[in-house]
Amino acid sequence: MKKKSILLACPTSVHFVQEYIENVLDDSLFDIYFLTWRTNLNEEIWHTKNVKVLTLINDNESKIINILKLLFRLISIKIRLRKLDIIHYHFIDKRFTHLVDFFVGKNAQKIILTFWGSDLLREPEKSITSFSKLYKRSNKINVMNIEMFNKFQKITKSQYSKKLISLDFGDSTLDSIKVAQKNKSIDNIRKAWNIPEDKIIVHLGYNGFEAQQHIKMIKSLDSCNTKVKKSIFLIVPLSYGCPNEKYKNQIIQALKDSGINFYILDKFIDKDSIGEFRLTADIFLYGQTTDAISASMIEYFATGSTVIKPKWLIYSELTDNGITMIEYKDFNSLTNIFENVILQKLYKNKNKKNSSIIYSLKSWNSLKNQWLKMYDEN
Repeated sequence: MKKKSILLACPTSVHFVQEYIENVLDDSLFDIYFLTWRTNLNEEIWHTKNVKVLTLINDNESKIINILKLLFRLISIKIRLRKLDIIHYHFIDKRFTHLVDFFVGKNAQKIILTFWGSDLLREPEKSITSFSKLYKRSNKINVMNIEMFNKFQKITKSQYSKKLISLDFGDSTLDSIKVAQKNKSIDNIRKAWNIPEDKIIVHLGYNGFEAQQHIKMIKSLDSCNTKVKKSIFLIVPLSYGCPNEKYKNQIIQALKDSGINFYILDKFIDKDSIGEFRLTADIFLYGQTTDAISASMIEYFATGSTVIKPKWLIYSELTDNGITMIEYKDFNSLTNIFENVILQKLYKNKNKKNSSIIYSLKSWNSLKNQWLKMYDEN
């Protein structure tokens, strides 16, 4: 069977594209090219799939030189990829996507667009409609969830309904969780992380952004009765996203004032370690202001942990498929709801049903064939 040539064009977040290639594209079936603005990743990581990495900008050169070389590189890429089976645009960016499409897009027999999230949800309508010519030429337009699907339909007045699909990325950390569960006990994992064995472990949020509303959650827990407060151990992940030391210190002070035992996780952890870390939680509690279905939350469902989330975040994709979670209306009501979870020992038994559903919905193993099918369809 002749290989198909495919160009993945993405301006940002190279590691997401790398994960996509690792889990979806087989180099025995595809001749794979990856085009981006720049990459500081060691290109050795692409060698296992024989990916040809093409970059448009060199940070070591001046702005004028970069502009001249940018045009030269684009023309060279246009000539090199003059017979291209598929171009797949990831993260639709007004500057990058228009530029690449102008030089290379017409070389491709098939065009796929995949919006990731903020490139649709946080962009003005004018930016989204600026791609109308590309939408008309495209074979498929993919969005990650129903919220994005509905917004795209509204903005484009449902002109591209026959091309529009909703297909999400898988989460490779789910595989790490499964391996850790198979090889280690929860008690041994907690010992390795120096986590108390005689406490109920509560993970509070999943990053350091203020939108997680850490302090409001901590104050809600501070209002719990003494028995509940003494029974729990809080772990607050601040590995990324914390805006400054001031906000971090405010979180620490609120924790100290509460009298609840805690640990601040502020070091970067790799994918395998993240899997183990998720397994240490009895309860995952968060209160983000707005949120798509985050990978972190998906991973806590996969571990079977009890998930407590605000009602203002609606995840119909999960609930429609049978995922269960505990919800609170506001931070005042959170206190009683959390106390009930602890006193009624609702956290005790791991939710195997949630775990099973998540693996069927969000693992790369379950999604790979759907992505590949997209390349075969007209």
